[in-house]
Amino acid sequence: MTITPDDAKQILNLNDHGVAIKYEYTKQLTWEQLYDLCKNCFGWDKETSDIRFNKCFSYKNRQFNMSQLIKMFKGTAEKEKKGPLSDAEVDVAATAYLLCVFGCVIFHNASGNRVDANLLQLLHPLNKVTYYSWGTTCIAFLMTELRKASRLRTSQISGNVSLFQTWVYDHYPSLKLEDVNIKWEKGTPRGKKYKFTKNRSRTKEQQLVSLREKLDSTKASEVCFDHYKEDRASGHMAGRSELSHYFGPLWHPTGYVMYNGSRVMQQHGYCQTVSWHHINGKFKLDVEHSESNQDTIKVVYSGTTFITEHWDKRLCHLVNTGIAVNRGDESAPGYIGWYREHSHHRVIRKLIAKTTSVEAFYKCIVKEKPSVGQPVPIEKIKKHREMIDNVDNEEYAAEFREKVTKKPPKKKTSKKNKRSQDSSSSLAEGNIEGDEGNAGDNAGRVKRSKI
Repeated sequence: MTITPDDAKQILNLNDHGVAIKYEYTKQLTWEQLYDLCKNCFGWDKETSDIRFNKCFSYKNRQFNMSQLIKMFKGTAEKEKKGPLSDAEVDVAATAYLLCVFGCVIFHNASGNRVDANLLQLLHPLNKVTYYSWGTTCIAFLMTELRKASRLRTSQISGNVSLFQTWVYDHYPSLKLEDVNIKWEKGTPRGKKYKFTKNRSRTKEQQLVSLREKLDSTKASEVCFDHYKEDRASGHMAGRSELSHYFGPLWHPTGYVMYNGSRVMQQHGYCQTVSWHHINGKFKLDVEHSESNQDTIKVVYSGTTFITEHWDKRLCHLVNTGIAVNRGDESAPGYIGWYREHSHHRVIRKLIAKTTSVEAFYKCIVKEKPSVGQPVPIEKIKKHREMIDNVDNEEYAAEFREKVTKKPPKKKTSKKNKRSQDSSSSLAEGNIEGDEGNAGDNAGRVKRSKI
């Protein structure tokens, strides 16, 4: 299961075809280029631009404060009532609005109320905004951020999380997480179908454990693979795009993610078969050069990823559709065995002590040394879920073991000895502090007088 271009189209009503966002995008523009963009988009001179670039921090950086942008350009409707606005004034307000949409919706990040000023190049000239494939861009950026969020030391998720939530609500109804908006009408974007009222729940940790258990007990028949099938049959929704069968990169401004339509054929209404590992010899996962640690993950694919070669000729990079199915959970013979071999089909993993380095880790968690091959009880997994779920290899277990063994054991001392030790340590501390620096220092005399 994954978020497909068709999902972005139905949930957000964003175009899944068009120009790749990275086609002419520069990751970091020079200051002179940014000044020119600010002049063309907002009519600011260099001094005014510098003021705006200093609104996020005490120093100049390539970001805008979105609250300041909204404050500057809001009230267009009221201004229009007082007198007609010029085309230039309308374009400036529209540019500011779309830049805030980038920062809040499409390229939302953990920086809070700031938006990258480099994104202005996507809004100049303003009429080219409709040419881009915003649906696939939104997916690519979200998937990149979810990849980062899978790391141990990442505590926040960026990207369009509402797209992710709606996708979960649609495809996993058995989890019963949704809060349906009764005013939603068929034919309108599915992102309006739900209310996101439980995002600030104070019981998220308990919900997380319960959710993991539910996911592990979910059957394939309880998953809604082709959620839009009935709406398409009733005419409330247009047909599926050919891009659903695409195999290749989906681009966002600073990179790409790989989309492989053959891995999610059930979501397209076809029997699931063993997925393709490459297409025409390209885009095969390069395990040797891929890297991951507790902070970041880097996924490398073989073959070139030139936009003109792959995205612009995307209809030449489609996987075979296979056999159409009715229920949606059908799979070809041999697929389930292949899936169990190549995928983590459990959220709560059945952890087993295999080597001595891992045993030390388990000993600290369960407070007892398990035998080799003995699974960790589910109660312990619940209690220490954060630590256990992120142990991906023996290297981290070994690192954890070092932290444990380096800690010196506590010596048992009687209360009488403890009092005498405390008195001697206090006396020694006072003498040291009193003797430091000038012998006539007031602090030294105060320390000695206290003793």
